[in-house]
Amino acid sequence: MLIFSICILFSLSTVSQTFGHGLGTEILPPVEFEGKRLSLEATTTIFEEPKINGRQIQLVLLDLDTRISIKDVTFHVKVSKANNLLFEHTFQRDDGILILDLIPSESNEITIEEESEVGLFESILGVNSKSTAKGAPFKNGGLYVIELQVLTAGDYSKKLENPIRYDFGLSFQEFSKHKIIDPSFGEQEIELIAYYDQLSNFQYDHKKKILSFEMPFEWSDENIEQSSVVHNEIRFSKSFGDLLTPAYTLYVNTVEMGDYVITIDEFSEFFRIVHIIIPQSDLVKLKETQPLDDMEFHLIPKKTEWPLSTVTANGQFRINLGWEGKEIESGSNVEFNFEILDVFLQGRPMAVPYDVSLVYEGNVLDTKNGMSSDVKGEYSSVEFFIPENISDPVTLQFENLDGNDFAKVGMPVVVNRINLDSEISIPDWVRNNAEWWAAGQIGDSDFASGIEFMIKEGIIRVPETEKQENSEAVIPNWVRNNADWWSQGLISDKDFASGLQFLISNGIISV
Repeated sequence: MLIFSICILFSLSTVSQTFGHGLGTEILPPVEFEGKRLSLEATTTIFEEPKINGRQIQLVLLDLDTRISIKDVTFHVKVSKANNLLFEHTFQRDDGILILDLIPSESNEITIEEESEVGLFESILGVNSKSTAKGAPFKNGGLYVIELQVLTAGDYSKKLENPIRYDFGLSFQEFSKHKIIDPSFGEQEIELIAYYDQLSNFQYDHKKKILSFEMPFEWSDENIEQSSVVHNEIRFSKSFGDLLTPAYTLYVNTVEMGDYVITIDEFSEFFRIVHIIIPQSDLVKLKETQPLDDMEFHLIPKKTEWPLSTVTANGQFRINLGWEGKEIESGSNVEFNFEILDVFLQGRPMAVPYDVSLVYEGNVLDTKNGMSSDVKGEYSSVEFFIPENISDPVTLQFENLDGNDFAKVGMPVVVNRINLDSEISIPDWVRNNAEWWAAGQIGDSDFASGIEFMIKEGIIRVPETEKQENSEAVIPNWVRNNADWWSQGLISDKDFASGLQFLISNGIISV
């Protein structure tokens, strides 16, 4: 199986610095040389073979007018990753095509091997040889920074007085899997897929249902100007009900992003993929809001009318599911409300026959059937009795929608949820907002509106506070001091919460 992914960031000695993001192959801007327009074509490949999970870089020096590779090319290559030099080597290629396999090994020392025999695929392309770099650093994908100089072009005997230089980056897809034990849903696996650089510091907060991770990013104007997107994916099982919500809120470096940066792909009976695609315009705005040295992502399920939402295995129907009462308890009758929407008709409610079963540990406890409503705002409902001996999640299994065997999907529901809530709960990443406000880098209204939103969304929890309207109230200095001290870890969440309670009680924050 071949998976192609490439992110090119480059500069030439005769061209202003440029960055880009694409798939498969990129051609760098041309440079004039002896009456020809020469360019470097860069291609990346991830290949999976038995016992080998390698990556390949292919570099071709091209005459853009004829699309023919230049012969007798000497490449001098320096490859770095995470600001560490991996290797520096000079390669000569009669055909002007440099193929470099990056093969992981257990050794931290990187070795370079030249191969005169190539495979069938390379021979068809007219490749005479390839090289292999082996070492432990190649176990992971992410961003590889390359400094390349063309020392000869067209004639080995004529060394260029002014070598053609290309500084660029190649980004390989990076996959990482993270197992967590959730108090309600048991063991779950979350997979992160990065298309820009390696992700790190994955965390999941069970209380607040916040999924977070970090990614290195160069915040220079040149990088941002030419980076089209930053793209990451989050993949998890549909059995993880707390993440199976209709929508999410995304924060990057504590800044709330627009809904358009998130796309939900769930055309599978068993998995959902959440795409995070941040466009260049948002990167510019992030730089203006005091960014950190990297990117910190916080993905939070949005509070909506429907706690659960997903798409059937055939991709035709979306099911939104809710229930009467706040939590579901064993030994009780529960009325489940739902609506069935047609994905291909822009979410129109559909009147279709359905079967829905209550399933526990693979056993069907009860089944109901009926016809769903096609009236917007008029929901269908079924009632099930939850037996006394149940404490783990149950599944509402929808099947045979509109008589289609593939129109099916299971939706997990927690029974006797363990209460993890505490009276006061403030995520650590809110400290950045508090620090910037205390330092005067963001205004009172920006700080207050941000805290107000997070309290309303349940990201921050403070004790119930009596509210009053007072549009002329100002924030006293002691609240600002509290924020400053809390951001430095000098006072507790409880002390900081007292300041938030003051803002609520005086009408500065409305919740």
